[in-house]
Amino acid sequence: METKVIKDIQDLTYLRWSHIRSSSGTGTFLKSESTLNNKKLYYKLSNFDSINCVIGHESVNEIIVDRLLTILGVEHIHDL
Repeated sequence: METKVIKDIQDLTYLRWSHIRSSSGTGTFLKSESTLNNKKLYYKLSNFDSINCVIGHESVNEIIVDRLLTILGVEHIHDL
């Protein structure tokens, strides 16, 4: 399996985040998108507030689960 560790600092300050905030129930998180080489990329933050910035680990946990399922050979939707 190819490791997808990003070692370089990336400037993503150009992204425009939606105003969707956490809600009761399943919750929703700020999202953004960009296009690179005619390929649409989607971004998602974990929980965010203007005082503490990014808090929580949901987005990171999704990456860990994606990689674990790939290693175990479990069919799933994953990042490309």
